[in-house]
Amino acid sequence: MAKIAVAPAPTVLTPFVVKQMGIPFSFDLEELIDTHVRFNNIVARYELPVFSGVFSLS
Repeated sequence: MAKIAVAPAPTVLTPFVVKQMGIPFSFDLEELIDTHVRFNNIVARYELPVFSGVFSLS
């Protein structure tokens, strides 16, 4: 992950986050990375404004 400049980020363990941690993760890592790259390409292509807090919920 370091090759693509991804770094782990700490989060605040709110009740919402704790509940989300109990949901099974259904994407494999490659699919997740591909989805993230495609999303960023769309954002860049159309110069869409993105609130950075959105990514903390992903």
